[in-house]
Amino acid sequence: MKKNQEVMINIDPKQCDRIAHGKQTAIALYTRPVINPPFKCYIYQKDTGDYVSEFGITNEDRNGMVIGECICDSVHYLGNVAFDNWRYLAGDKHEYHKSLVTKRACMTEEEIRSSSSRYVMCISKFVLYGAPKSACDFYNYRSGLPLKKEPIVWCYVNK
Repeated sequence: MKKNQEVMINIDPKQCDRIAHGKQTAIALYTRPVINPPFKCYIYQKDTGDYVSEFGITNEDRNGMVIGECICDSVHYLGNVAFDNWRYLAGDKHEYHKSLVTKRACMTEEEIRSSSSRYVMCISKFVLYGAPKSACDFYNYRSGLPLKKEPIVWCYVNK
């Protein structure tokens, strides 16, 4: 069965804020969609209650909504970077993965280990919707029915 080329990712408001302002260009995940990049990603902002943006923006109207879309250009398996002490990891590949985590995904060594993330999805061409969309506006790839709730981490969708 051919997988759809669209994915909805559920991420926290802090990451959504950074992505919307161009500060974060990668997303760390425990599992990854099994499709080859590039593919379209819809960004669903978790409803975590009150959140104060580091950029001074009110996020109440974006909580629990799809706030925008982007393109996933590449997916990288982190390997040892996700589990081992970084001071013992050397070499170009480890340095590149550490850079993906710290600079593009805006996470520290401790954060990546505590999150159990094993993959980093590099994203580009983020478009923030003027009016956020409900997850119900998207369809489950397998059933063709509207989504009844947000994805736990990510899911394949049709728009």
